[in-house]
Amino acid sequence: GGDVAEMGTAMVGGSQLEALAHTINTGIRALVESAIPVAAAAHGATAGGGLGILLSSDYAVAGTSSRIGARYANIGLSPDLSVTAQLARAVGERRALQLTLSDRMLTAEEALGWGLVAEVVPDDEVAARAEAVARSWLEGATRAFGQAKRLVRAASTRSFAEQVDDE
Repeated sequence: GGDVAEMGTAMVGGSQLEALAHTINTGIRALVESAIPVAAAAHGATAGGGLGILLSSDYAVAGTSSRIGARYANIGLSPDLSVTAQLARAVGERRALQLTLSDRMLTAEEALGWGLVAEVVPDDEVAARAEAVARSWLEGATRAFGQAKRLVRAASTRSFAEQVDDE
């Protein structure tokens, strides 16, 4: 996530923040809608918009000391950057509300248990592991991986019959 205090002092007004959010949202949509699977590496704190970007990945690796949360509650902001569009699908509505209505930060192990990340590895191995996952996709059946991603991501918006017909 971004440094909200820095954004507030560095930008002239809300229109600049809105333009920045629009640009980031375009990037998030590209990640989600891409036919290419996306691996993410979570280091340190992943919160706010960073959570939205993490949720946009198809496979997330976190370091053992990583912390993941929404962190909107006590700064007077509502969730943005796809958090409300993706968080409840990832963890369920109740857990999504627990994160968005509080300043709770999950440990890496809790994030794994909640399904926010696929793996927890030592901090110094996060980037290498995420890259290894991405390389395995590149070296494998890339079109099939892309189709699997498309099918899984589309399933929540279609009927069972539509989904199995597309499969």
